[in-house]
Amino acid sequence: MSVVPHGSKRRRKGKAAAVLLLFIPLVAGGYYFGYNTGTVSIQVTDDAISDFQSLNITFSEVALLGRSTLSTAEWTTVEISSHTLDLTVLNNNVSSEIGMGRVQAGTYSQLRLTVASGIGVLRSGEHVTVRFPSGEFQTETPFKLDPMGQVTLVVRILVVKSGPAYSLQTAVGSIQQGP
Repeated sequence: MSVVPHGSKRRRKGKAAAVLLLFIPLVAGGYYFGYNTGTVSIQVTDDAISDFQSLNITFSEVALLGRSTLSTAEWTTVEISSHTLDLTVLNNNVSSEIGMGRVQAGTYSQLRLTVASGIGVLRSGEHVTVRFPSGEFQTETPFKLDPMGQVTLVVRILVVKSGPAYSLQTAVGSIQQGP
């Protein structure tokens, strides 16, 4: 029979406790930060724009307003995957993804699309600048993102002619939630 020195048992218990104290927060953090997220995709579509040969809109930011379970920040930025988009190719309900990212699960109420520029070429060949309200679009877009869930927001951008000038407006086309 071997005799284990008394101090050796105490050291092993101390090491085991230290491992547990490190392991539990790591597992909990991995679960909370990994599992408690979902994927949001932002897509843009438009109806036929008969006046334009091309209408290039450059987006500089996409953000969601809401409360997640992990953050008190109001706006959450979604990574932009396509900065410039020609709206004239998005007729007949064709859409193009402009942003996609993993965000914290939670309840969101608005979508903000920040536009850097809008340049169009009319069918006549004339170049026009397209106006947009205060450089950004904000739409009321209430949705809940579940942990490990997926939401696709399709935003319809409308071109409105007022006299000789053109401006952009938005409307939420659809919200699609997946598992």
